[in-house]
Amino acid sequence: MRKALSIAVAVALVLFPLSASSVAAPWGVYRGYPVVRVLVDNQEVLSDVPAHVADGRTLVPLRFVAQALGARVEWDEQTFQVTVATQPRVALPDPVLQAELARLRSDLEQLSREVAALREATISPAKVVTAVQRSVVGIIATQVFPGGRQVIGQGTGVVMSADGSILTNTHVVKERGANTTSLLVILHDGRVLRAELQNYDYLSDVAVVKVTEAVDLVAANFGDSDQVVVGQPVIAIGNPLSLGLRNTVTAGVISGLNRADRSAYPLLQTDAAINRGNSGGPLVNFSGKVIGITSSKVVAVGVEGLGFALPINLVRDILARFTDRGIVRPFLGVVVEESPFAGLNIPNARGLTVVELAPRSPAAGSGLQVGDILRTLNDRPIRTLLELRTELERHAPGQRIVLSVRRGQIDMSINVTLGSLATEDIPPFRHGAIYSWEAEF
Repeated sequence: MRKALSIAVAVALVLFPLSASSVAAPWGVYRGYPVVRVLVDNQEVLSDVPAHVADGRTLVPLRFVAQALGARVEWDEQTFQVTVATQPRVALPDPVLQAELARLRSDLEQLSREVAALREATISPAKVVTAVQRSVVGIIATQVFPGGRQVIGQGTGVVMSADGSILTNTHVVKERGANTTSLLVILHDGRVLRAELQNYDYLSDVAVVKVTEAVDLVAANFGDSDQVVVGQPVIAIGNPLSLGLRNTVTAGVISGLNRADRSAYPLLQTDAAINRGNSGGPLVNFSGKVIGITSSKVVAVGVEGLGFALPINLVRDILARFTDRGIVRPFLGVVVEESPFAGLNIPNARGLTVVELAPRSPAAGSGLQVGDILRTLNDRPIRTLLELRTELERHAPGQRIVLSVRRGQIDMSINVTLGSLATEDIPPFRHGAIYSWEAEF
């Protein structure tokens, strides 16, 4: 809104109290004139303004007042008229509001940086494949069983180090009772190199082979499987069915976490297509990092998209535990079965039922009996086979554990000193685990 104000010719204006402005009392002197401060909404906008005091009133030059109010002053010498054109004044910023705006700007800048980092970390599927494919190899294993039967199998592996250490599944390179007589590694570019079996573990299905020739391979980038979430997109690379389909790429999502699928350890579930020959290959996130090693799938009429992979953090733990005897585990000497509710992942408090005791084992020597129900290990619940495996492997051979046991209607505690069992040791059970809901410990 604009308005004009005509006044008599003067060089000063008497200021009366205004809602938006005020003039402070004289506080100094400039060239003989009092000096005042002009405030708008109680905030100083002008200082060192020369004024004149007459008859108890403070006279201030009009141009200073107009400037303080954000107005424009025009002087017409012919008509002796002063025109003051006011404009909507922008309120001076509130200090609290200013601080909040500064905080919001800082948060937005931080968010922008995080989004940029996420975009940089997440690459297209094609770039993921390009980045990882050079670290994926084919493996051909020749095994001889007792009696002279020879079996040639093939699978997939992932390069762990430039000097030729390669990660794969044990079932690709070593069956129990067989002797691996030859290993060949086929690189992404078609080169064929000889290798040897360096270490393996049947229970976890983790194995390492080492190229015997001088090479400079491209190691894969390994991620953190503890950060994996259901629904996360993933890519599987491998050699399904034959090496004629080498470096086949399939895509899907993480369908589930901590799955059993007849495994001694919790697995990642995915619907990315996995077939025979994919075993030992990488499951990769969209940052190009290996988060799992593909190991198995469910094969049945009417079943589709049920593939499984070993979480890479579990693989790291197994690799760190390798000795010249493979993995040496704590041994209890029992075969137990979980309840049907546990198999269906339904919460229950029944525990695990002992169905067999190994002769002269730690369990047999402690007084455990067939039919006992194991409920806790050192006060931690053991309702499933996976829970017992997890709790048992928190301990080393030779350590003592306390089992909470229910026998009939009686609850009791039994102390057991754990034995040891290495990879190639034959478990001393008469029958062992027969069904999928049973396991040996």
